[in-house]
Amino acid sequence: MLGVMSLFVPDAVMLFPVVWWLIFALRASNFRTYLASLVGVLVVLLYASIGWLLWPQSAAIGYIMHAWDTVFPRVFIIAAWASAPTAWRIVFIVSSVAACVGLICVISFGSRFTQASVRIQSRSMIAALAFLISIVSVVFPPAQGLSLFPIVWLAAVYMCSLYLLTYGFPRFSLRLRSKGSNMRRLSRKADSQNPFKRKPTTYGSPRRSFSRSSRGRSHYSS
Repeated sequence: MLGVMSLFVPDAVMLFPVVWWLIFALRASNFRTYLASLVGVLVVLLYASIGWLLWPQSAAIGYIMHAWDTVFPRVFIIAAWASAPTAWRIVFIVSSVAACVGLICVISFGSRFTQASVRIQSRSMIAALAFLISIVSVVFPPAQGLSLFPIVWLAAVYMCSLYLLTYGFPRFSLRLRSKGSNMRRLSRKADSQNPFKRKPTTYGSPRRSFSRSSRGRSHYSS
């Protein structure tokens, strides 16, 4: 799938080293794994070569050739924004929102990485690396080709969903409110310990509290 994507979006080639590194990082590196990855790339190249030889004038082959011919030069995203139509500007805005969400998720997973399980570590690491490489392609897209903005969207949505399913929604505490309540409790405690503070009265007379036993003794004594 990554090889087929690389035919139409040449920037996807940058994800191959990440996949091979992840195979080693996840302790799944052996001769069969790397051979299967190499065979997958060679199969895609073989079928692309057959299509180029048999149907050189087809729309798919023409698009692939145009994508690889225009992979350079690269432009900065602000320059692409100035000359982009309205539809692509909407894509840029959505990609910017997804990039902000993805960066927040990357920082959140990084702060909890040592406490997370191996499954969460591996999944967050794969999504974070794919997201960061795709960000480079989005910030410096080809002048006439496509960038990896769908990978940015998918990685951001995946990391956000994984974080919510694993840790739940983040909780925010109102520091100012708690501080004010603490100050009020301290002021009440200080007033209660002040011997010179006048005690409150009820209907103009000092408040007196008698227990049931004391009221009984006063009645019999009288």
